[in-house]
Amino acid sequence: TMITASVDHGVTPPSAQATIIAASTRASYEIAVAQGIGVITDVHGGAGAKAARFFQECVEKSEKENIDPSDAAREIIKKYIVKGKRIEGMGHRIHTKDPRRDVLWKLASQTNVAGKHVELSKKISMLFEEIKGKKLPINVDGVIGAVVADMGFDPMFAKVFFIYGRTAGLSAHYFEEVTTQPKMRRINFAEAVYKGKELRKVP
Repeated sequence: TMITASVDHGVTPPSAQATIIAASTRASYEIAVAQGIGVITDVHGGAGAKAARFFQECVEKSEKENIDPSDAAREIIKKYIVKGKRIEGMGHRIHTKDPRRDVLWKLASQTNVAGKHVELSKKISMLFEEIKGKKLPINVDGVIGAVVADMGFDPMFAKVFFIYGRTAGLSAHYFEEVTTQPKMRRINFAEAVYKGKELRKVP
């Protein structure tokens, strides 16, 4: 589900644009997809790993000092704010509430993966608003980071899941470009219009 939640759903992400541009020159499939994966960095695609490290820091502090994880998070949030450091995994350019969030939380609980990190991820927006006075919902990257932390994985695995999901999306972008668009076209990503299947129920 973390992989599915990471699949891109538009042409605005840099990775999608890199693959589409390569496809427009009729680069081979693997080269075009590699172009997209190549621009996945700490800036684009790295939020989940950073969120995992943040939640780990909070939980480790709470265990070391024998305090509630929420209190540990409050102290760390304040420290981040003073340093001008961004808390990754919060907010979204499009969604005011990321629809993938609740699905991941539910599955994490159903599979007994959810632990201290996931529980803290459910409170982090409230804690941030309490301290900063700004409402920022946790997004899919934040929840994936918390799940990865509860699974005991290295935070970098959040980016691994992201890349797996994006590879599927980049593949779709590639084949759509080479089968429906002229070579070396002038691309205006802001004018992209969906021409695929109508909304339908998946069994």
